[in-house]
Amino acid sequence: MEQNNDRKRLWQDLSYSNIGIELPVVILIGTLIGYKLDEHFDTSPWLILLGFFLGTAAGFLSVYKLLIVKEKNNGQKKKRDREKT
Repeated sequence: MEQNNDRKRLWQDLSYSNIGIELPVVILIGTLIGYKLDEHFDTSPWLILLGFFLGTAAGFLSVYKLLIVKEKNNGQKKKRDREKT
């Protein structure tokens, strides 16, 4: 039984590692889109900066949503545990 709880805890902790991957990838994608648009429209450096800031905002929004979902799931689990006792 304890091993099963350890595995659940491990998967919960690993799901947070998604933040470390998702945030820089989203920022990089926004920056690359801005870079390509700058090349196309010859507006350097404005669109690359816009892409960077939009990518950063999208990345932080994604992290925020992930943390809200995790917190909500933890709250529901604690509520179920209290009801069992």
